[in-house]
Amino acid sequence: MSQVKQSMKQETTPSTHSTKESNSKQYFIKATQSAGIQTRIVPCVLELEYAPLKSLSQDVVEKEYQVLGEQGNDIISQAMHFLNKESDSSNAMIIELLSQIYQKVAKIERIVMRESSQLIALDFHTSVAAFGHGVICCEEECFRVGEEYYARFVLPNVLQRIIAVYAHAITPQIIKITSAHSSDMRVLDNYIAAKEMEQLREQRTK
Repeated sequence: MSQVKQSMKQETTPSTHSTKESNSKQYFIKATQSAGIQTRIVPCVLELEYAPLKSLSQDVVEKEYQVLGEQGNDIISQAMHFLNKESDSSNAMIIELLSQIYQKVAKIERIVMRESSQLIALDFHTSVAAFGHGVICCEEECFRVGEEYYARFVLPNVLQRIIAVYAHAITPQIIKITSAHSSDMRVLDNYIAAKEMEQLREQRTK
């Protein structure tokens, strides 16, 4: 595995900018715009598991992709999505309680899936620095431009479910999502919108 990782590093484009610059919001905006993608960028911190699609069994990947996609269609996920849109403050305690219960159940489910080898072993890990609508921006230069990838991450919101995507590398740090379940994309878009609102509130209090 170490040989594979070493080879992967050699295949990435050499760095032409500082780490601080490459992880900045402005850098990601410029990079996505250069690729013809107009999107807002919101900083975040979470882990991304990934592997070149050509290194994986297509049938096995597609099976896992479909199974993980079904997580967003279960009755609990749908109910939680609806409750989070409720504006009635009297439901706040119920929503918070259900959120806590669901997060604990989801965490146990993820652990069981990993321990029972239900998830494909992906050789590479990196840290996500920011999300855009349809793009994932990472801290390190770990992708080969033009390569297709299969990736997974857990979005830190109420649903806490594993999201799997197919993606295409447009820069050594940025992958463009080419295929994802509609329910997962809605959750991701809602997460981006919530992070934007959070940033606006922080700016107003400064």
